[in-house]
Formats: sequence, C-alpha cells, structure tokens
Amino acid sequence: MPSSRYLARDAVRLVAERLGAPQRDSYSLLELGPGTGIFTEHILPNIRHGDHFDVVELNSYFYKILHRKFRFNGDICLHHADFLKFQPDRTYDFVISSLPYEQMPSAITLKMWRHKLALCKPGAHIIYYKYVNFNHFRSRFEKQLVREYCSDEKIVFLNMPPARLFTLTIDDPQECLAVLEQDAKASNGKFISWKARNGKSGGGKGVNGSIIKENAGNGKPANGKPGSKKARTGRVKNGSRLNGF
Repeated sequence: MPSSRYLARDAVRLVAERLGAPQRDSYSLLELGPGTGIFTEHILPNIRHGDHFDVVELNSYFYKILHRKFRFNGDICLHHADFLKFQPDRTYDFVISSLPYEQMPSAITLKMWRHKLALCKPGAHIIYYKYVNFNHFRSRFEKQLVREYCSDEKIVFLNMPPARLFTLTIDDPQECLAVLEQDAKASNGKFISWKARNGKSGGGKGVNGSIIKENAGNGKPANGKPGSKKARTGRVKNGSRLNGF
C-alpha cells in the first residue's frame, strides 16, 4: 500500500537537513523499493550538482510509473533491477528503504541487510520503516541491528497503517556486518551487546550512548538482577521509547 506524504516527509527529514546545508560535500543516496515514488518525490528537490542518487525498483509496473513521473539523468538514475543483483561502483551516505521485510523469508531479509551494509560508507544512515501492526521483528539479527545502531525512532500515525520509522547510523559498516553475522547464527534469543560479547567495553552501548553493563555469559546486568525496561531499551534522540522489541 502507498505511504503517506507524512511518512515520506519524516523519513527524508534527515536527508533534507544534510542536503540542504549551505556549504556541504556531495552525497550519494540509494533508494530501495520506491513504489510509486512518494519518498523519491521528497528527496529529489534536495539533490544538487555533484550528488548521486540511485533508485532501484524490481516491479515492472512501478518502474514504468517512476520512469514517467520523474526526470532521470546521469546523476539521478532509475534501475529496473533486483537489489540483490545490483552492483554499483560506489558506496552511499544514505540508504532509504521501503522494502517489505515482513513479507520476505528470513533468508532473503538477511541477504538484503548484508548487501545494504556492504554498500554503506562509514557514518552512513539507513532509513526504513515497519508497520505498527507488525510490532515485532521476525528476524533476531534485524532486532539486534536496531538495538545497537538505531539513532532515531518515530511512530508516524498519519499513515495507514501507522508506521514505525527507524534511522540507523552505521559508523563502522564492517563492525555492523559482524553483528549481523553473529546474530544470524545465534540460537540463544537473549540480547547481549556485540561490544560486551567481544570485550570492547564493560558493557553494551545504548542507542542514546549510555552504557548498559551486562554479563556476557547470560545477558543480565552486572549485578545479576534484571534491568528495568527503561534501562534495557533506552531512549532515542527525539525522546521516543524503543519499545515493542
């Protein structure tokens, strides 16, 4: 179902802020599964000379709509392609996705995330959403990635159905890929910070930058007592709770 303009506006807010800065470097952007182009429509006005914007759509019907609706050129490219077979000659500062992960097998979702992370520059942002009626993550690795790297979360109620919007900040794509691979293989459902498991610090780092001490053997706080829900989930930058995990 098509996304609302309110969801599109909130999804590209960070993109518009960064690309709208008076003096800035050039940016590379990737949009996945744009559908009829509601996110594309909000991104394009911010593109300047020197930027590059790749739009990847597999569905032939939507591809034709996008081709008629927007003007593409050498730096703004529409690709009729399967994302898993998309092999660009660049990495990206922003990856904006409308791919319906909840409708995909976990094995395909895992491949999608691997490919997205491999295409991220250090410091890149991955922006995507899930409908609120899917108030869980089907895949442990996706849940873990959001716990570790989510820098902003917002529920957009002016969408049908309402959507939970995530922004992940990928400072180190290789570390993030390591988190993905470890948790894709894990059989234990408990959350243990990747940093705690690998001895990078005394505890895991919450999404707001606070340290949550854990026992790497059992996923509990250092004192052995279960932490509060607030301590376990933290708060994101806009004050929203990371809940529903």
